[in-house]
Amino acid sequence: MRSRFALAFSLSAIVTGPLAADDFDAWMLNREQVQTMGSPIEKRLSVGSLQKPFLLRAWASVHARDPTPRVTCTKTSGCWRPGGHGAMDLRAAIRESCNTYFKQLARDTPAAAIRATFMDAGFSWAGEMSDTEAIGLPGPAVVTIAPEQLLRSYAALVRSPWIDREDVRQELLEGMKESALIGTASGLRLFNFMAKTGTVPALDGAPLRTSGFVMATDDGGFAFLGLLRRGTGREAAIRAGDAIAQIRTGLVRRSAATPLTSKVRPKGKKRGLEDPVRVRMLDELRLDEVHLRNTGAGPVDSSRGFVGPGAEVLVAPGDRFSAGRWRITSRKPEFERRVQAAIAIEEKEGPIRLVATMSARDYANGILKAELGTATGVLRTRLASTVLRFLQRGARHPESAADVCDSTHCAWFVGEGPVPRWLRPDAARSERDMAADLSEDEWTQAVRDARVEPPGTDLWTADCGGDPVSPHFMWGGGDKRITQCLRHPKGSGRLWRREWSAAELAAVFGTKAEAIDVVILGGQWMLKVRLAARGASAGSTSLTLTYDEAHRRLASRLGWDAMPAPASRVSRTTAGFAAEGTGFGHRVGLCLAP
Repeated sequence: MRSRFALAFSLSAIVTGPLAADDFDAWMLNREQVQTMGSPIEKRLSVGSLQKPFLLRAWASVHARDPTPRVTCTKTSGCWRPGGHGAMDLRAAIRESCNTYFKQLARDTPAAAIRATFMDAGFSWAGEMSDTEAIGLPGPAVVTIAPEQLLRSYAALVRSPWIDREDVRQELLEGMKESALIGTASGLRLFNFMAKTGTVPALDGAPLRTSGFVMATDDGGFAFLGLLRRGTGREAAIRAGDAIAQIRTGLVRRSAATPLTSKVRPKGKKRGLEDPVRVRMLDELRLDEVHLRNTGAGPVDSSRGFVGPGAEVLVAPGDRFSAGRWRITSRKPEFERRVQAAIAIEEKEGPIRLVATMSARDYANGILKAELGTATGVLRTRLASTVLRFLQRGARHPESAADVCDSTHCAWFVGEGPVPRWLRPDAARSERDMAADLSEDEWTQAVRDARVEPPGTDLWTADCGGDPVSPHFMWGGGDKRITQCLRHPKGSGRLWRREWSAAELAAVFGTKAEAIDVVILGGQWMLKVRLAARGASAGSTSLTLTYDEAHRRLASRLGWDAMPAPASRVSRTTAGFAAEGTGFGHRVGLCLAP
């Protein structure tokens, strides 16, 4: 009987030409089903350095509190790299597959712990296993494992916590991520993968020849074991990356001509200008139901199986969808957005929240479409470079593992469109006349400008001219820098006024609003609302709301335009209250006004 994986997507119909050459075979685990590529005949394999994560697991099982070692690998250490690797921590040792480091782990781990861990993972061997055999070097014990079991054991490494040493497992996963980006498995050229390579004496016994392995996994349960019969683990990673990209269409790939920097960006340091961007989406709509439709030409993998071209799914918390072209829709309110991205649905109760991972260029294009309409000229590259500099400030939503959101809290982002113009809180008109995507020359110019622009040009607004404000004034925190608009100085912006009826405010807050005032607390803008008592025995209550909180609450009944910028004052009227302010947009920086 064919597996569900084979029925959902026939690999033989896709993998042709060089990828199906006789010297490259593969085994794949997807949704607990194993499928092969090429014509592998081996029932068990000696997999070399692919054993190293399991040796680490054995070490962790008997070192409950010890920090992971730091080891210096020199030219006299006998490592596979003749000159040595230098100082190695665990992440670096996984990234570079340093033999010296793992020999030290083997020496520090009792044989009984290694034996138990390797048996649990599915390995078998004859007699006693030496330290060198534990790290994957050949020896009389002949350590082997079934390919199918190796896939499942790696998937468990990625997805199952180590109750005794979860901190060690997290270091391992970080090392595997670095291996896929800048280490021995960087030939994958795939974002959002973890990987490990191994090189062994040629499986066909040819003298002075080697065979290469690579294991590539993601955090959705997909695992790919590639075998290059004549080559190294590094070379196997290149072949595996090409194969995975054909099978899982739409993956964001890194160009071979522009490899990632050789140094990993330390925690707290600036991101690379062209690193992928994680965008938190749909927060403001508070949706209970979201549909995804695959608008691409091929099937896209997901945690729920392949989604064929034109197929649509109703998402649920915890769902993950590989990179592709997606149409995101809801019915209440009626809403549509198209993106080219990988999408994860957060595992939280309440409204649906998506985090989309996309290229920096696609993110910039989505802001151009929102902010510039059909504009042409230099303003396009100026806005794109401003976006890149803004991203350099670091993640604004680390609590949900996102760099930015799609609202004006960060930047108005609409993906590939359409652009919604909200007529009321539950209805929008879609505009399809949008800015064209950045050309190759425009993007190159934007990246170049982002490197040389002076500080301060990483903030913007849809229409400036209001009072320049700092991030601290808007959202709190310590950043009190203020950027002036050179074209529209303070006081030159358009005035706005919005009427808030007493009935609508009562619906917003659940009771009558007796007083509303703008207050500045600790240098941050706040809206203070005094509410009438909800019962005969209750007293009045007060709310003090940040701009985002006030904006969201008012929008539930009065629409998103009820307070287009922080109000300068709120006054009582015969019908309720009126808010007034200057300038449209959430802060001042790069001017996009006419």
